Amino acid sequence: MEIRGKKICGLDAVQVRDALRAFLDVKTPMSFEDGEVKIERKTLKADFLAKELGLAEAEGARLLAGLIADGYIDKEKLTPTYQGMALAQAEDRDRLPWNEAKNILDEFLDAGRQVNAKPGARVLIERVHVFGSYLAGAETVGDIDLLIEMPLPEDCEPEDMDEQDAVTEAIKISGYLSFHDEFDLVAAEAEKRLVYDRRNPT
Repeated sequence: MEIRGKKICGLDAVQVRDALRAFLDVKTPMSFEDGEVKIERKTLKADFLAKELGLAEAEGARLLAGLIADGYIDKEKLTPTYQGMALAQAEDRDRLPWNEAKNILDEFLDAGRQVNAKPGARVLIERVHVFGSYLAGAETVGDIDLLIEMPLPEDCEPEDMDEQDAVTEAIKISGYLSFHDEFDLVAAEAEKRLVYDRRNPT
C-alpha cells in the first residue's frame, strides 16, 4: 500500500499508520487463572487513537468512526480489517520482487527449523501459513504476511512467555516479514497456504 503524501480521514496517512502499529504492538491481555492461560481480545478505542495522535477525545471518536466507514477497522470486532493491516504494515521503502521475497521466506523457514531443534525448547513453531500479496503471486510485495502458530505449553509458566518473545526475535530475520498469530482475526479469515508443519516438515 502506497501512503506517501496521502490523507486518511483528513490526517496524514503515515500518522494513522503509526497509530495502528502502536495498537498492534500492545500485548494481547493474558492472565493465569486456576493454572490456565486466559486470553482477551484487544480492541481499538477512540481514547487510544486520541492519545497516540494528540487529539481531543471527540476527534479520536470521529477518527475511529471514519476508519470504520472507510474499511480499515471492523465495526463489530474493533480490530483492523485486512485493509487496516495493510495500512499498518505499509512502509516508505521499495517493494520487493517476488523472487527476493521467496528467498527471505526460505531463510525464515530455516531459522524456524533451527529454533524447533533447540534442546529443551518449550515453545515450538507448530505451523506457518503465508497469505496476502505473496500468496497471490504479485510481481512485487510490500511485505510477507505469515500466520505463525506458536502456542504456549499447556503447563505454561511466566518464563514461557519470555521464551516465546525470544523465539519471535530469533525468526524475525527481515523487516519485510510481517508476523500474525492465531488470535489475529484478519489473518485467520484470509486465504492462506501452509508452508511449514512441525509434524510434517517436508
